[in-house]
Amino acid sequence: LRRSPSASIVLAEASTAAAAAAPAGEGVDVLAPLEGKFYLVKDNSESPKKVGDAVKAGDELAIEVAEQFGEILGKTLSVIAAVVDPEAFVIGGGVSKAGTVVTDYIEKNYKSYAFHACKDAAFKLATLGNDAGIFGSARLVLG
Repeated sequence: LRRSPSASIVLAEASTAAAAAAPAGEGVDVLAPLEGKFYLVKDNSESPKKVGDAVKAGDELAIEVAEQFGEILGKTLSVIAAVVDPEAFVIGGGVSKAGTVVTDYIEKNYKSYAFHACKDAAFKLATLGNDAGIFGSARLVLG
């Protein structure tokens, strides 16, 4: 197990068996199973914002999580862009609370995988955050 001092992230390699070896109360919630690695948090108080802050502070494990997250999402969005050719990707929900850390890692990887005609798509953070669904529903009802 590797632990992040500033973000309370615990990295368990290869299997959930390693996650079970985490000390009691220090990690049973899987944040993201990526490439055989499991990122765990000590408790439910961990948030994308805290992980983003840890990346900004130079926390090595938080940076590793951000790099893998950015690579997977950047690659996935490049495939979507080849089909729909968007002007922009808007990142919303809880993960957007990490701020530009999220878009920086995604955009870097997106540009390396995207078809040349799609590379100029912008990456923006949603300004409505978790309330976007509520506003969209109200707009639909009100016409």
